[in-house]
Amino acid sequence: MNYFRNKYVNVLFVVLSDDPSWCYEKLKSSDSVVLKGNSAEQDLSIMANCNHTILDYGTYGKWGAMFAGGETFLYNISSSVKIAKLMPNWHLVS
Repeated sequence: MNYFRNKYVNVLFVVLSDDPSWCYEKLKSSDSVVLKGNSAEQDLSIMANCNHTILDYGTYGKWGAMFAGGETFLYNISSSVKIAKLMPNWHLVS
């Protein structure tokens, strides 16, 4: 998150998860909003309209990141590693 905070001004992190309570507790900040109660289609649409992505291990988020374009950061522990090596602007973090 600090990478994006340092690179851009007026950053807003939109957090989508199947565990919004955990996200709110762990990621609460003045520049983040945790969304909950949306349908899967709404969440995917929101992800696709973001500029960049920080991705966890889920397959659903991969689609959102691919639709969004921009830079994508993901940990080097998921099945997404093979995809990340093929996608421009995808960065593995260890």
